[in-house]
Amino acid sequence: GEDQATFLRGALASGEAEVALSRHVQGSATSQEVRDLARRIADDHEALNGRLRDAGAASGAADATGASGSAANN
Repeated sequence: GEDQATFLRGALASGEAEVALSRHVQGSATSQEVRDLARRIADDHEALNGRLRDAGAASGAADATGASGSAANN
């Protein structure tokens, strides 16, 4: 329903922000440990974002999560 689509849209936006921030840290951190952590966070959130898109597609909320758009390919 609409509540699920709203949740998925918000969760996906948050996950995409986490990925963007983590990618930024990977490129700017001086500590290898911090860069490694940022990479793991980005990888984990990218995987979770894919699962959210799949859940949106399965529930009929694909438009709300961007599952049918280019974001699904990131």
